[in-house]
Amino acid sequence: MHNPISRFLLPLQSMEKLVTQSAKQKNQVYWLFQHDLRTPCFQLEGLARIYSSCYERKFFQKLKKRSKTLEDLLGKLDYYAAFEQQLKSQPAIPTEVKLYLIRRVRTCTDDLEQQLAEENWLNGKRILKIKQKLQEQVWHSEEEDSKKIASFFQEEIIEIQEFQNKISNGIQDAETELHEYRRKLRWLSIYAQILQGQIILQPNKINATLLKSYATREIVESPYNNLQKNKAIKFPIHLDKSCFYAISWMIKETGRLKDLSLTTNLLHEACNATGISRAKMFNTRSTLAGYDPSQNYLKEADKLIMTFKKLKVLDKLFIGL
Repeated sequence: MHNPISRFLLPLQSMEKLVTQSAKQKNQVYWLFQHDLRTPCFQLEGLARIYSSCYERKFFQKLKKRSKTLEDLLGKLDYYAAFEQQLKSQPAIPTEVKLYLIRRVRTCTDDLEQQLAEENWLNGKRILKIKQKLQEQVWHSEEEDSKKIASFFQEEIIEIQEFQNKISNGIQDAETELHEYRRKLRWLSIYAQILQGQIILQPNKINATLLKSYATREIVESPYNNLQKNKAIKFPIHLDKSCFYAISWMIKETGRLKDLSLTTNLLHEACNATGISRAKMFNTRSTLAGYDPSQNYLKEADKLIMTFKKLKVLDKLFIGL
């Protein structure tokens, strides 16, 4: 019998296990962050995004909002914690900046703890309530579900194309444009993973040849691109394999450029907060591996996106049921 609840149980059980283990830790919330609470949050949000489009029920909208809030807080903590770890051993970085990052990590941890406590994630009540609501849901037939999910995929692709066109004249901001573009692409990958065999990657010789530069060994062998197979699913959704690989490559490369661009943003933010001069902050190119403050990483991202757009990867991704 068709029952999508199992898709939700995977992230919920992961969260439940982490919360139980974290109760024994000295710093419960930071431990949850360190042990990747963010991944099941992403998965839960992804499912809520899909099913809020398939069902007219407030529960899915609320679940999408709650999981997004949680994931955003984890993402913000990850942002500062990653830089704090990266910069703490760099002698060229002023002590004031290192202390500023430590304070930001603490503030983000406190904000996350407040949200987890207020929304009853830490005591397990929120997870239990979500499970109960899922049991109450009257689900569509498998065929109807597949049709609605297929329509959702097509709508998501159109939304990404519209955003891609919007930034085609040149990316001006790493956070609101490059990061947002990558995030939209990443959702396509996440959806394919969390649907547990609903998505099948179909090869196409013409696209395989046209997009072969994207199908690197790292991309082809990535566990994110080796999707679960489920023969019990009678109405799978087919996506072009080469296009899916190209999207995965773009997620990786735009992520690299996004991180490098945000390094500049972070250092400017730290200058403003501490009073350290920009000249002192940016006096060496060897402060961070791979980072050069004189480089315009946004322009580099522009070139990747322009090529990706010309190849019409998103146009050819969705094949159908």
